[in-house]
Amino acid sequence: MELQGAGHSTFVANLLSLHDQQYCVTKRIRELLNNEQYSDLTIICENETFHAHKNIVCTGSSYFDAACNNPGFTESQGTFDLRNSETMFVKKVLYFLYTGDYNFDEEKKAYKDMKGPKSKKRSANGETVEAPAPPTKLLTEKEIKFMENHPAYLHYRVYAEGEYFMINDLKDKAADYFKQALLAKRIPPAQFVEMVQEIFTDRPNVEPLQDALLAHCVRNLQYYQRGRQPVLTTEFLKQRPIFANAFCLELTEEYIRVLRDHPGVILQPGGHLGR
Repeated sequence: MELQGAGHSTFVANLLSLHDQQYCVTKRIRELLNNEQYSDLTIICENETFHAHKNIVCTGSSYFDAACNNPGFTESQGTFDLRNSETMFVKKVLYFLYTGDYNFDEEKKAYKDMKGPKSKKRSANGETVEAPAPPTKLLTEKEIKFMENHPAYLHYRVYAEGEYFMINDLKDKAADYFKQALLAKRIPPAQFVEMVQEIFTDRPNVEPLQDALLAHCVRNLQYYQRGRQPVLTTEFLKQRPIFANAFCLELTEEYIRVLRDHPGVILQPGGHLGR
């Protein structure tokens, strides 16, 4: 059934009004983050201090909820010392708790500005030299190294923070972004090895990331097995039994899917189809 005329206009107007209301509420909640005036919780990281609010942080995170309700946690203290945590990723946790989402737009822009277009400057001897345009945000050396990784790695780190701070919704969001990043771009071989090392351990609750990385590996089998920098070697699999077992199962399932969807097709060595 289609809405026509005045009914359709009213429906669209109501939708836009609802969207505007949601935007205003989200904007107001987001603006509370780091607002010292109403803050009742301080979170200290490596190089930054965040001013948060228990009613937002504790209702979204079982970790903060349990800590704040601990008899030893007094109002006068009201401080979490997370100096051993990475500021970049704790910031994403807090941003998610306040807005229901997160991104790396600010860091991407700063990294692009740092690596990107040059600005011409005149030196003392009169010569014109090129220098990087000043970034809108300065990245630490550690943050620069993070940004040099495949985007999926950043979302893996956010997922790990979601696990640590017991925020299931954040884990779901990070896992979804992780999958999207793997679909958009292949992981360079060296980074693929590092990611396998970190994700394929006996640590629980990382199955969504493992499944996504396995699917990515099978989709790009030729690239990782026979590309310029082959990493899927016998030695690689021997050294990583957890990944090797999961990889063999994924290949078997993929083979079964091909046979089911294309009866009579034979999967030749190297991933080619034949009859």
